[in-house]
Amino acid sequence: MAFQVDAILGSVSELEKEKAGKDVILTELTSQRLKLQNELQNVRDKHSKVAVRHTQSEENLKLNEQKSLELDGLVNNYERINENKRSSVNKLTEEMETDSSIVQDEQNSCEDTLTELTGRFRSAISFYGCTSLNDQLEDNNELKENLKLKFAERLVKLADLKEKLSNDGTTVSDDLNIIDEESQALTL
Repeated sequence: MAFQVDAILGSVSELEKEKAGKDVILTELTSQRLKLQNELQNVRDKHSKVAVRHTQSEENLKLNEQKSLELDGLVNNYERINENKRSSVNKLTEEMETDSSIVQDEQNSCEDTLTELTGRFRSAISFYGCTSLNDQLEDNNELKENLKLKFAERLVKLADLKEKLSNDGTTVSDDLNIIDEESQALTL
């Protein structure tokens, strides 16, 4: 029995050694497990922070995409407005060029007319200068006086004819009346 007790004590001693070795291993494993749990917790914390940042980044990305779409719409709208303005400016420029051409043509026409009128005025001044006008008036007065003299002479001849006709006894009273009317009309 003693052999059995020694064998059992030896087995117990070996088991205790083995247990002590296993306890050391268990302590090391427990320490490693605690380290790993701490690392896991740190990773979980980092993951949580990264997840929050990721969520915020996604929200910011969506907002930025929405703003980008709005800005694209505004840019397109402004481009459309600018294109319309360019078209209007081009049209107004063409109208201004056309109007400028018309004004230039009218100005040239006015200048030509003015040149022509100036030439005519100068010709008229040289033709109807002060002395020429006086000469013309004198000529007209002389002509008027000559016409009055001729008219008076004809009236005298007409009166002589009337008298001769009435002395001859010829009855030409109707003819005389017509001659009288004509002579009165000429005196007026």
